[in-house]
Amino acid sequence: MAAPTDSLFRTFPFGTTTLPNRIVMAPMTRSMSPGGVPTPEVAAYYRRRAEGGTGLIVTEGTEVDHWASNGYPAVPRFFGDDPLAGWTKKLTGKHAITVGSVGLDTGFLGAFTGKPATPTGIDKLLRRLEAGEFDLVAVGRALLADPQWPVKIREGRLDDIVPFTAEHLAQLT
Repeated sequence: MAAPTDSLFRTFPFGTTTLPNRIVMAPMTRSMSPGGVPTPEVAAYYRRRAEGGTGLIVTEGTEVDHWASNGYPAVPRFFGDDPLAGWTKKLTGKHAITVGSVGLDTGFLGAFTGKPATPTGIDKLLRRLEAGEFDLVAVGRALLADPQWPVKIREGRLDDIVPFTAEHLAQLT
């Protein structure tokens, strides 16, 4: 005779994967991501639930890049280099690549409005790389504007780096 809970522990086809059971953790805002960046404690929280046998975890609500998307403190963001690298590396344990405006002071869209992205230091980026938050750094716009960007970074010649402007967008066509 089947136990009353057997149906709860049957596998379940879900998109291109199969869940090990039908237990799903619902999203719950926890406010445990200072500055919107998931911490190792956040990863440990979800890992404990996964190791405990939860078949699918729907993480807490996240903030998108819009002023009205959040009204709570320390809610994780789902935009920007720091939060996305935090979600990827800390929660999946897989290799992560940080992307975005690496080495620039503004994002890609600023060039469309006539605001050039000027070079910045990469100290924070290097600290995060050394801390193991991600494994690789995807550099796009800075290299499009200045093919010698890696050499100039290595040599500490930040003042020589070419700012990214709307004119550089034309190189993409």
